[in-house]
Amino acid sequence: MNRQTTTTRRALCGRYAAALALIMAMVFASEQCQEKEFIFPEILALAVGFWVAPRPFWRASRLNIFLAPTLAAVCGVLLMRYSHLPLAAMIVVAYIAVALLLVATRSRLAPAISAAILPLLIGTTSWNYPLAVGVLTGIVALGSIVAQPSSGETPPEEAPFSQRDELIFWGKILPVVAVYAVMITLCDVRFMMAPPLIVMFSEAVRPNNPLARQPFKPFFLVALASTCGVLALFFLKGMLLFPGWLCAALASCAVFAGYEATGMRLPPAAALGLLPLLVSPERLAGYAWQVPAGAALFLVIACLIFRPNAVAPEKGA
Repeated sequence: MNRQTTTTRRALCGRYAAALALIMAMVFASEQCQEKEFIFPEILALAVGFWVAPRPFWRASRLNIFLAPTLAAVCGVLLMRYSHLPLAAMIVVAYIAVALLLVATRSRLAPAISAAILPLLIGTTSWNYPLAVGVLTGIVALGSIVAQPSSGETPPEEAPFSQRDELIFWGKILPVVAVYAVMITLCDVRFMMAPPLIVMFSEAVRPNNPLARQPFKPFFLVALASTCGVLALFFLKGMLLFPGWLCAALASCAVFAGYEATGMRLPPAAALGLLPLLVSPERLAGYAWQVPAGAALFLVIACLIFRPNAVAPEKGA
């Protein structure tokens, strides 16, 4: 039994190491090419969801792991380049477009929403961003062949996919997204709607998902990730001159430790530890408190308004 446990732990460490190697290579390439658009924080969430978790965290074919985020990233850049809508309206349009894409492709890959909204929040207009998203998600899709060789599209505990039910599901969340988008614009607290928080919220309000019934664990992981990401950037990179790829790795290791301590592997939290790499220095202090505040509000809404059904086994546990 001890030998089996040791083997399992080694395999888990290997999966974490592979995810770390991916984000270190991503940040290293960004620094060498001086292109921040090469950084897609949600790629670590995808790596955790499809490489580290013992079964896929989201329903998605391997083709859709690549396709949905890439098309969503293109949508976000198109809105930034050619739309004259206010930020709140662009967020709502991006959300609707990606939700329809997910329904059409019979997928529940919520990080695609993050891929569309991220360029709106940080002002990305470069086509390097969707190119990087395509390359990175392609790597995750290929890596899932090794990490999840026998898995299908559907996590075992999920109900069969119904396009009608999915349309209703995304439609129920839309008013929350719209109100949030207006709030962050009027109050200038845009990181209360950091894209991975929308991903977390969409998971928390799904029927039978344990997140909203154990709200302190996801809140702790989100607060840990955002704090470690900011501290790594401010102290290690800003004061000690550590390279960005090392700061990203150390912040991610702290999140991974949080996963094991809480017994909850929440993929969106990992992305929140990397997002500070794209935040301007004058907004870092705001990021540190806005992300936990946004998470708290999202979780309160999930608990009090949506009232998820009976508890199911934790994903990725």
